[in-house]
Amino acid sequence: MTLAFAEAINSETVDFTGYDYPGTGLFLCDLEATLRRLRGIRLRLTLSRIDFPLGQEAALELATAIDDHSVIAGYDASGRLLILYLGPRPEGPRGDAVAFTTIMSKLREALDREGHVGIDGGRIETLHGWSDALADSKSMLRELDQVPAIPLAAVIAHAA
Repeated sequence: MTLAFAEAINSETVDFTGYDYPGTGLFLCDLEATLRRLRGIRLRLTLSRIDFPLGQEAALELATAIDDHSVIAGYDASGRLLILYLGPRPEGPRGDAVAFTTIMSKLREALDREGHVGIDGGRIETLHGWSDALADSKSMLRELDQVPAIPLAAVIAHAA
């Protein structure tokens, strides 16, 4: 993604301050670009925000370890990890459960690989939605703000 594209999106609709993404500079910029590419396409998306006491450097390591062909991962200025799952899933509510489990498995693997164990006190918020119903990245994050957080340790143990 070019800086000119990021600036064009930024000046148009979204304030990207405080969000980062390994490799391209801005997580929200990639999220916004992804949502724009999906306009007119009905695809189920899952966005998780994980708040745990590991700090920004660890969030960068984890985002880099998690990011792959089915996931865009990044973090915000406070070190909260953001994971957008775009991969395959079954239809219906079972598909959301599969997406969530996939995110948790990728997180557990990254935590193990990077040597992080301090997830006590961590919390996760997860939003499932259709790409054609999500206006932009900022709206998506506002919707995520309305989702109740659940303890991370309670769900990540099941992904192991």
